[in-house]
Amino acid sequence: MLRIEKFISNNFSIRKDFKKVFYITLGILILYIFPLIISEHYYSDDLVHSMVGVTGWLSNGRPLSVLTFKIIMAGGFFNDISPLPQLLAAVVMAITISLLSGKIDEGRVFIPLFTFLPLAISPYYLENWSYKYDSLTMSLSIFLAVIPFLLNGANSFLKKAIFSTFLLFSSLCFYQAALNIFISLSILFFLLNINNGKTLIALEQIKHQAIAYLSANIMYILIIKKFVIYGEYNITHGEIATNNPSLILSTIIRNHHLLGEIFLSAFKGNLWIFFLPLAIIVPAAIIILLKKTLSQDIPFLSKIITLIIVSLCPFLLYIAVYGPMLLLLNPITSARTLLGAAGLICSLFTLSFVLFKKYNKLQFWILLPIFGLFTLAYSLYNAQKTTEKLELSLITRIQSDFSTHNMNDIKNVSILGNAPTSYQSSLSEKNFPIIKFLNVNNIGQDLLWGNVQLNQYYFDKNYLPSETGRSKICTMEKVSSNSIYSIYRNDTLAVIDFSNTKC
Repeated sequence: MLRIEKFISNNFSIRKDFKKVFYITLGILILYIFPLIISEHYYSDDLVHSMVGVTGWLSNGRPLSVLTFKIIMAGGFFNDISPLPQLLAAVVMAITISLLSGKIDEGRVFIPLFTFLPLAISPYYLENWSYKYDSLTMSLSIFLAVIPFLLNGANSFLKKAIFSTFLLFSSLCFYQAALNIFISLSILFFLLNINNGKTLIALEQIKHQAIAYLSANIMYILIIKKFVIYGEYNITHGEIATNNPSLILSTIIRNHHLLGEIFLSAFKGNLWIFFLPLAIIVPAAIIILLKKTLSQDIPFLSKIITLIIVSLCPFLLYIAVYGPMLLLLNPITSARTLLGAAGLICSLFTLSFVLFKKYNKLQFWILLPIFGLFTLAYSLYNAQKTTEKLELSLITRIQSDFSTHNMNDIKNVSILGNAPTSYQSSLSEKNFPIIKFLNVNNIGQDLLWGNVQLNQYYFDKNYLPSETGRSKICTMEKVSSNSIYSIYRNDTLAVIDFSNTKC
């Protein structure tokens, strides 16, 4: 134990009042996720995991996620132990935020803490929190991705590069999307070094971070992608557009449109009002950084490179939201993959230190967007809770309709369209449009999780593709209809139609 403590103290920077900051951060995060952990809501593939006790993480290229749960469950099946994984995830994120806060200002507690709080409470990380299983391993991936920023300046360039490579490779083995946070935080700490008059150190840091990032990805491709990842779903979602410039460009444009729609949805509603001061803070802070760079006595080439990076930092931070996903031929278009957005928000908050360096109290403006992010989170939790109640009510009603019309012997079912979310969810979406990407009613056409949910409540049927039902519905008898769905039947097939099909 003493050797470990000595190793950490010799190689990493840890604030002296770490325990105090940790407990405060943990308390804030527990308050943030409390409605979620008491809701008992199964999110997406959580339901399958809880029913069969296994995951697809190994084939997903996440071997350390599998190892973590193997250790927790002593080698047994991965049964539902929630909310323990979410609580442990809160501990991991509290450690991560507390460690990083010391890199901004070790003499203060709350403002540095709030600056990095978006790592855990960004609009996009809400989906990661919602997973009963994945929340812990996703938080570990973030923890490993930010540890390189805690390396002591006394470490050699080679040592920093090797340590960072190992940590980033391990992060990839937990959850690949976390590496986008590393990109955005690299820009964040570059700007902080510029603000502190350490331009040459900032450039040196960018070099070893770039080497570590590329090395970790190469290791992951040569080891994990080649020998661990399998299955058509995982292989196709990992294919990258290469060689053909036209294909690369079209892929980037398409992916930016798909992922950008999710990213921008967080600020199309009321949330942007809480972030409005950034419209003044960001350009003003960048001007200050450019002036500081120009006034420093450093080599001409270093000064030019620094000026270019500082000028482009808003664009670079925006690109870091998506990272390599822009090049994927079949990306997973989901909020949970936009972890780089958390680093973007942290970086924008950090610019407050640049602008208000002599006016500490003005830095407390970031409590405004923090409150907005809490409002969004609680809106989502209630949307999930009420939509799940609607979902269970629909299952009961469908079962009743089948019994009433003597259809229990029909084993084949096709579902058309998607069941609606609750009225509460629809109202929340008007204020926070991103909720439509985070909360769905699982009962719908070709939705595996909905079929699993129906089976769990003893509606055990053979679910056929929606195309099958759509091709036959107009030749079938309508036996039941209400404001949400209609049911059609023949001797061998039943169609549950949420799309109000016109024949």
